[in-house]
Amino acid sequence: MTDREESAADQDPVAANDSSAESETTVESAPEGAEHAAEVTETMAIPPVGVPAAPPLPPPPPNPSQPGDPAGWAPPQPPPGAQWVPVVPPQPRPQASSNAIVALVLAIVSWVAFPVIPAIVALVLASKATKEIRASNGWLTGEGMALAAKIMSWINIGFAILATIFVIFLIVVVAASGGFEPSTVPSQEFSFDFGT
Repeated sequence: MTDREESAADQDPVAANDSSAESETTVESAPEGAEHAAEVTETMAIPPVGVPAAPPLPPPPPNPSQPGDPAGWAPPQPPPGAQWVPVVPPQPRPQASSNAIVALVLAIVSWVAFPVIPAIVALVLASKATKEIRASNGWLTGEGMALAAKIMSWINIGFAILATIFVIFLIVVVAASGGFEPSTVPSQEFSFDFGT
């Protein structure tokens, strides 16, 4: 610095710092040698006497709030030196297979009304539900419901077959003993007069 720049630095340190930076910049750009460039670099790293050092950088701004969060709310910052671990949102839960539920309902209905048709439909849906559940890699549940629907349907179909066999057997026995011959069956003769 020249004498004139030093006297200006005593009066206005900020202006002097600006003028010295300008002169140092021009000196640095001038090709006078490596020694002079090293001096300029050193003087730029050390603030002039009487000029306070630059204040530390402010902390980073808080994270922007998500929609629905209270205004100005931000998640807490980790302590110095610690790493921030992001919170993973909860994963969706496995759901019950709708085919397994419908199959179980139809298997129950087959015991109350219409024994065979709902049982057969329940068997088809239970088989389809079992295939879907196994192919879903754990995202669908309800294999127990499908198994219960199969068991209930097969039992219901078995009872329907046994009841059908029993009725046929009863008809055969009665027919074999002569139960359906006109002499053994009480009859009432009705005369229908249709106006003839």
